Amino acid sequence: MENAPIPGPLREKAPQESGYSEEEQAQIVEGSTVDTKQVKKRVASLPVDRQAKILDAVRQTQATRVDLLKQLQESTINSRHQEKILEEIRSLHILEEELVQCLLLEQKGELSERTASQEAWNLIK
Repeated sequence: MENAPIPGPLREKAPQESGYSEEEQAQIVEGSTVDTKQVKKRVASLPVDRQAKILDAVRQTQATRVDLLKQLQESTINSRHQEKILEEIRSLHILEEELVQCLLLEQKGELSERTASQEAWNLIK
C-alpha cells in the first residue's frame, strides 16, 4: 500500500521541488499579480487619500460638535460655561464649512496650504 498512487485532491497538495504545492504556488503567483495591480491603483489614487483625510476631519468635527451640544444641553447652571461651549460649537461649524470647501478644492486639484486656514490644513496634511 506504500506505493499506491495519491488520489486527485491530495495530489494537488503534494509539495513540488520548491517545497510548495501547485495550489500554494498558484496562490503566490496570483497574490503577487494582485499586489502589483493594487500598487498601481494606490499611485493613481493619492488625491483620494487627502480626500479621505478631509472627510475624516469633517466626521471628527461633527462628532465633537454633537458632544458639545450634549454638554450644552446638560449644563444648565453656569451660563459662562454655556457661552464657552456655544463659542466652540460655532468655531467648529466654521471649520466644518471650510473643510467642505477644502474637499471641493482638492477635487479640482487646487487645494494648497495657501487656500486653507492653518487649523484646517493641520487636520488634513
